[in-house]
Amino acid sequence: MGMKTWKIGAKAAGTHVGGRVIVGNRFGEVGASGRELGHAIVAELNRAARKSRPVSMKQPETGEVVENLAGVVLMAGMPLLLMRQATTVESAGSAARLMVELSGEALAHEPRFAGVYGLAITARESADAGRLDMMGPFCDTISSVLPKPLSSAGEADRAMRVKIREVEFPEPSADLAGDGLAEMGLGYKCSTVDGCEIGKDSGSAYFPLPLFAPGTAEPRVVMEMWVDGLQVIVDLETKLAGYGALRDMVYSVEEVVQAHRLGRARVRPA
Repeated sequence: MGMKTWKIGAKAAGTHVGGRVIVGNRFGEVGASGRELGHAIVAELNRAARKSRPVSMKQPETGEVVENLAGVVLMAGMPLLLMRQATTVESAGSAARLMVELSGEALAHEPRFAGVYGLAITARESADAGRLDMMGPFCDTISSVLPKPLSSAGEADRAMRVKIREVEFPEPSADLAGDGLAEMGLGYKCSTVDGCEIGKDSGSAYFPLPLFAPGTAEPRVVMEMWVDGLQVIVDLETKLAGYGALRDMVYSVEEVVQAHRLGRARVRPA
């Protein structure tokens, strides 16, 4: 397999982003198209880092935003289950696209979901590339980085209780590429409770407040994408909690790869 690696060392607002971009071709050497794609990704990553602005690192603990985020974490269990049960690349891809949709919605409000989003993109791309064997490991990794539900009193001082009202699981073969949230048919109601209430209602899920405890969301993103027979791996990490920069840089990678798929240059002036 041919492979070319570019190192990333980008300055962003208040932090530094390091990592690498790898473009590989399992059928031979990385040709001009692969090198062009790699250069374009690196250029856009540097640009996105320079243009990024600091975002508040204070996590929401009350209000609609944290309720929506808790709902997203709860709903994420459905595409993960469907991905594990998938017997065709089509059903795995549909479930992975739903995971991308859910984690993308969360990422728009909370940049700590950047790692989850990158993994969801990787699962989708791998399914589209026919890598059905990778769905189980991807599900394990995504589950490990999602906020963990609580089960017993005292595990947290305060928690978000998500009361499940109605659940409709789509068929594993259903095409969820469109409005996946509507297809899921999940109704829920959120409320904040004291730690002593955790686990008392068996029909509810409980999540800690804040959702991510210190140190549980590493400022790192790993994405793997496939385009025109080329494998693209992007591995980024910040020294400080630069989640906002990571979010901007993830978006920039998607733009470049999509532009490459459409056959047009995407490198923009600094």
